[in-house]
Amino acid sequence: MRDTNGALAEAIAARPKRLAGFAALPLAAPDQAAKELGRRFKTRKFVGAVIKVQSFWPLP
Repeated sequence: MRDTNGALAEAIAARPKRLAGFAALPLAAPDQAAKELGRRFKTRKFVGAVIKVQSFWPLP
């Protein structure tokens, strides 16, 4: 996930007035997810997080 978020951070840095990002998080590792989210929010380039949980799909 750090590689994905790092590549996105580079793209945002190239066009900071036009781009913002949503951090991808390793939800299977909550401690790592929290650290990654904190790291990405500190730069203020990321404005949210992608939370993809398909364990609950399909919904009844």
